[in-house]
Amino acid sequence: MQAGRIWSYRSFVQLIDERRIWLDDAGVLTGQSVVILVRQQIHTWLVLLALRAMGVSTISISQVNQIKALGLEKYDHLLVFEGQGALSREAVHSLGIPSVLVVPLRYPKPVTPADAHAALEPRSGAGHVLYTSGTTGVYKKLRIDEITDTLVAKSRADWFGYDRNTIFGDGGIGTWTAIGYKQPLAVWAAGGCVLFSVPGQLWIDFNRFRITHTYVTPPGVAELLYQAYQLGGTHHDFQLMIGAGFLSEAHTCEVQAKLTPHITFTYGSTEVNTPPMRLDFQGDDVYWYTPSAPDRIEVVDEHGMLCPPGQEGALRVKLTHLDFQSYLEDPSATSSMFREGYFYPGDMAITRANGGIRVTGRTSDVLIIKGQKFTAVTHEQRLQRRLGGIEVCLLSGIDLQGQEVVVVALQASPSAEHGPAIEETLTGPLFSRMVAVYFPRFPRNDTGTEKIKRSEIRQILKTKALIQ
Repeated sequence: MQAGRIWSYRSFVQLIDERRIWLDDAGVLTGQSVVILVRQQIHTWLVLLALRAMGVSTISISQVNQIKALGLEKYDHLLVFEGQGALSREAVHSLGIPSVLVVPLRYPKPVTPADAHAALEPRSGAGHVLYTSGTTGVYKKLRIDEITDTLVAKSRADWFGYDRNTIFGDGGIGTWTAIGYKQPLAVWAAGGCVLFSVPGQLWIDFNRFRITHTYVTPPGVAELLYQAYQLGGTHHDFQLMIGAGFLSEAHTCEVQAKLTPHITFTYGSTEVNTPPMRLDFQGDDVYWYTPSAPDRIEVVDEHGMLCPPGQEGALRVKLTHLDFQSYLEDPSATSSMFREGYFYPGDMAITRANGGIRVTGRTSDVLIIKGQKFTAVTHEQRLQRRLGGIEVCLLSGIDLQGQEVVVVALQASPSAEHGPAIEETLTGPLFSRMVAVYFPRFPRNDTGTEKIKRSEIRQILKTKALIQ
């Protein structure tokens, strides 16, 4: 469904088949690899599904300059869509990809009726490459083959409760991300409907159609609240799933009051194909998650031993046959994060006696003061609540006088009210020296999750001579 138009599965398959015929005539062959420069979601998906049915390996990107950053010069074709602007011969040559195909937005009808099963099932040799950068800014690629892709879609459909009555609202999260790629496939695997909304229109579509589910990141939640405020409309009874980040309790209660009573936080990563734990919000807790299986999530110390309840340690996820086992063309990152059947996402956590797990921060999101490490996230959450939801990022460093300092970075306009609030919230010897810095918008990654790039903030602070 897009722009109010609903396609049956038969019509949808015909649209896929039209693109398959065009791609075949354009010289795309089984076993080749193709880069797709994303346009609107529906156009991207139709071409992507046609390539899967042809046995072609794909990767989706949002910007041309990602070709070099991701090392895609050896791919066989770059697909751009009609209306995205012409690429000069010089530009094409500099990209390194031998062929650039301009995909039309309209096609002649197929000569023969499409086979629905063949069009929606990937052919041998197909595969899709996802990529992630987390907060590091360094791309890591993961390739999912056609067999695992199908099994993952069915597994996720069961996990999220999708069925033939599901109408999933897709808010425009790109197909290069785990959420943007895996969720529509899971809905289709269950025989449900995916509604592709244009940017800024998802809330309007909630008021026009009976959307049953949507999956967004924390910035997407903020966008939905903004749209609801600007456009009006009624409170809805749909399942809101939130991934790739966390919300404060106050913020979650606001979402529950203004959008929907049904909120589920999912913990996962691109590397893990079925979320290993979730939190169904009941109005009083946004911290303690429930593992999907007793041994799926573990918290271990620096020696790999299980931590007792209440002791902070590194979180690790036990991998299944449906999860990724390595990064593509990156043995160094693979050996660091995939170890002995576990994936180490870089999060710190604690457990409690009933099996609940709370993520306390990132291994890289720590404050180092007087030689000791302290998790930044808990302090950031307290200050964010005190400041009414303003995004906060805490970093420690050494100032130009050689003194330890905690930098309080705020995504907000300067205000005289912030100083007292910061001093009242962040107390004790850990915060004896602080400086507040304002950003109109924090630098974030470009992989769809919009996670804060702490390393880039730190570099900006060095440029401003606030830390060494």
